[in-house]
Amino acid sequence: MESLTNRFHAIEKFDVNKAFEDGWKGYTRNIGMGALVLFLGMLLLFLSVATVAGLLFAFPHIAVGLGLSGYYMAKGSLNTGMLFRGFTRYGRVLGAMLIFWLIAMVFLAVFSGPYYYHLVKAMSPEVVGEGAWINRFVTASATAEVQNWAALQYLAYPFQFYLQGRLLPLFPLMIDEDLSFGEAFAASWSLTRKVHWHLLLFIFLANVLAVIAAVVGMIGLLVGMFFTIPFPMALLGAATRQLLERESDGEHHADT
Repeated sequence: MESLTNRFHAIEKFDVNKAFEDGWKGYTRNIGMGALVLFLGMLLLFLSVATVAGLLFAFPHIAVGLGLSGYYMAKGSLNTGMLFRGFTRYGRVLGAMLIFWLIAMVFLAVFSGPYYYHLVKAMSPEVVGEGAWINRFVTASATAEVQNWAALQYLAYPFQFYLQGRLLPLFPLMIDEDLSFGEAFAASWSLTRKVHWHLLLFIFLANVLAVIAAVVGMIGLLVGMFFTIPFPMALLGAATRQLLERESDGEHHADT
């Protein structure tokens, strides 16, 4: 059997401009379906957190399906059924999301823990005096010491963007290529080994655009968000597609 490192060897080049062009094309071709999928996905996520069972056994899979919608937008094959793609690899998706949740908790403890510790400490009546909880919170948040610790949280973003870029192909590999979490992780890490700095830049730009899209969408009485947010989703999907799909020289690895 062909080894994963041979099957998913490191790509030599990641074209940021091509990812933006393909993402825009995928977005414009699927703007209506993208808005519908985002609306349904957000609705299902909201409903799934109503119970503990839904939070554990439905939320992760719908979140993965919603995350993959940008990839299928870029491929031109988006439909509402894609929201449920995570359920086709039920156990491995659940396990992967739990692992990512643990990683997120570590990031939170390292980068946000000190901030919350000093915030709570600064909110004590001995420091800011007696008063309502909200008044003590506002006063404590404005202190120089708490502001300095709050800045530490921003250091998490480079690590987050780096990991996001290195693991962009993870769930498509798990679901479409039927790889286990460990295999998909190794394959994704191998694919992106030589282009991780380009991916870091791209992920940063895509996240900036996601913030802009959210703000612009909120101007449209929130309804506009369902039409603007799919654009950065399509950008990430186009990047994933570029990493995975076979080019004319046969360098890439996933069929269209």
